[in-house]
Amino acid sequence: MDNELFEKAPIPKAYFSLAMPVVLSMLVTLVYNMVDTYFIAHTGNTDMVAGVSLTAPVFTVMIALGDIFGLGGSSVISRLFGQHRFADGKRLSAFCFYAAIATGLLILVLGLAFRDPMLALLGATDDTWQYASDFYTLIIVGSPFIIVSMTPSNLLRTEGHAVQSMIGSVAGTAVNIVLNPLFIHGFGWGAAGSAGATVIANICTDAYFVWFTLRHSSNLSIDPRTVIDRARRRLGDSIRAIARLLGRDPGTVSREVERNRNPESGGYEPYRAQQKAADRLKRPKPRKAAEGTRLWDEIAAGLRRHWSPEQIANRLRLDFPDNGDMHASVETIYQAIYLQARGELKQELKRAMRQGRTARRPQGGQGRKPRFREPMAMISERPPEIEDRAVPGHWEGDLITGSRNKSAIGTLVERTTRFTILLHLPDGHDAEHVQQAIIDKMQHLPKLLRNSLTWDQGAELALHKRIGASLDMAVYFCDPHSPWQRGTNENTNGLLRQYFPKGTDLSVYPEDYLDAVAEELNDRPRKTLGFMKPSEKIIELLDAA
Repeated sequence: MDNELFEKAPIPKAYFSLAMPVVLSMLVTLVYNMVDTYFIAHTGNTDMVAGVSLTAPVFTVMIALGDIFGLGGSSVISRLFGQHRFADGKRLSAFCFYAAIATGLLILVLGLAFRDPMLALLGATDDTWQYASDFYTLIIVGSPFIIVSMTPSNLLRTEGHAVQSMIGSVAGTAVNIVLNPLFIHGFGWGAAGSAGATVIANICTDAYFVWFTLRHSSNLSIDPRTVIDRARRRLGDSIRAIARLLGRDPGTVSREVERNRNPESGGYEPYRAQQKAADRLKRPKPRKAAEGTRLWDEIAAGLRRHWSPEQIANRLRLDFPDNGDMHASVETIYQAIYLQARGELKQELKRAMRQGRTARRPQGGQGRKPRFREPMAMISERPPEIEDRAVPGHWEGDLITGSRNKSAIGTLVERTTRFTILLHLPDGHDAEHVQQAIIDKMQHLPKLLRNSLTWDQGAELALHKRIGASLDMAVYFCDPHSPWQRGTNENTNGLLRQYFPKGTDLSVYPEDYLDAVAEELNDRPRKTLGFMKPSEKIIELLDAA
């Protein structure tokens, strides 16, 4: 989300940055609606023009239904974002997306079932019936895509992506303008061609919006798991009610809930479910060019003749054009050489390579890769009240490590009060143990004190989505190699070293000792608090709330 634009930019700049693309999008929509009539009119067939015009209200109704979820949803989501309830906004955005799909499917079924009565109601006559029916049928078939296209185009504006929303609308209009004359005049499909061009244009628009939401949106979602989570909160455990909401089979929803349920709490958590589903995708696949196969023998023979992997790959396609089992990509051949071969054979094959290297050079770009599988919210996205410590409940976290980094203690410090919590990690400080320790310690805090957590980009927080989902709390990450961005926490870690010296085994300290150290720190007067104690300050804030 563009916090700079929403919270800090001058009003004229913010207005024109958001309003101008919307105005242009409306103009584009006007052009879009004129395109069908324009190209149909050029056929010179007045009955076709009349038939298409008669069924135009159906398209208008679809746009209105899409706006219920697009404009209505964006209005509510904007208020949620203004209150920094980003998790609720994300769940609502997914609900709007799938509710639009479900509505489109309902319109498709009803529209086809009552086609003839609808055409009669719209005023189709014997002369215009066939043209109206052709246009109506294809528009109804494409109703899910048409209704859905109005939803993300509006929702993206809640994050400040007005220009990207306009791009999607313009792209759809451009596709419609290109396909309309081709389908109507080039292929001679008439009214059906006009409707087909409209549906394809909306499909292209939907594809762009889905791609942009998945790749660039941090606070919107189209993950159905967030809808299941929200539905369970609202509808209880009624699988059939949730299935109707999603437009899915009840068995599909039931299997999803049971397969990805949190075994500890028994509840369904969307981010945990997504993580478990992603982990199951890592199935080991048998290697195509395994030793002992005919393909492997051909690759080895080519290498001994000092052919390059590229030459071998392309020669295999020439020698075995109809045998897919004997085709191998260049990457498959490289992996066969460097990863599969063993012992003397491996050395022989490497010597046969032109460069004679014993190890393969890294391939691909050298740019920084994402730290974790799940997208991270960076510290630059934190709301302003976190920076000025005006609101309590925003924490900074880190690990202090022992001898040779084999043991660790987790530290959590509340920014406003400097209240400290220590995490006991006797079994290790990997991501699984750290996330569980954070949840165990923080789940009993009042919601007022669970607003956000800021951490560095250490691997111990790879499961940050689970933490955020379990505690209903935003998680932010510092920039790489920037410990000063967690100054409160770094300061506290320095104080803790008098209790836990560097170079010692931190796993020997029991949890009750850690709690005693935290209590001692929280009972220490602080100059920055006007010599109040953190324990006093946090009670003062809770009483005031």
